Amino acid sequence: MGLTTVWAKSLGREMKDALLVACLHVLLDKLPVTSGEWVITGGAALQLRGIIWDARDIDILATPEFAKAAATSLSDYIVLPLATTEAVDIRSLFAQYQINGVVVEIMADVYNLLADGAWHPHRQWQKHIEQIEMDDTSIPLLTLAYEEQIAGMLGHNNRYKLIHTQRKWDTMKRRTSGYSGWPTTDTKPRVR
Repeated sequence: MGLTTVWAKSLGREMKDALLVACLHVLLDKLPVTSGEWVITGGAALQLRGIIWDARDIDILATPEFAKAAATSLSDYIVLPLATTEAVDIRSLFAQYQINGVVVEIMADVYNLLADGAWHPHRQWQKHIEQIEMDDTSIPLLTLAYEEQIAGMLGHNNRYKLIHTQRKWDTMKRRTSGYSGWPTTDTKPRVR
């Protein structure tokens, strides 16, 4: 792989990160930051942790009250208005926004269709929130342990393996080197 290709891939990552961070700043400016009412999940949460670099959107799990407040606060960015929707394996109160070129999806009152053929409420997420600090801003993310559990439950095997491997690596690093969190760089968030 030539230097130009490596540089282009690196620039792509930096641009994606910049768009994601700019979108997060808008979200944090426009939305109430009340503990336990919302959390970032999925690819964006993994990208904020430095695990992946190709998040396609920002997925937010929220309470129904928060989703309704967000619909008002983010009305200038609306793509799909807040409504009850159902797809192949998910049913929820759902809205989609586009902020600085980044798609933001807010889901509340989520039910997942599991292998047993029944719809199961996805309500435990509020017990699995941790805050990361980035640019002096606190951002709520689902814990990796819960992301791993959900990926396994939903049969998202590649995501499950990725998170499982990361958690094993984190555990090994903590045990063997006095690891106390992210490496000290300006680009990695700190988990509280």
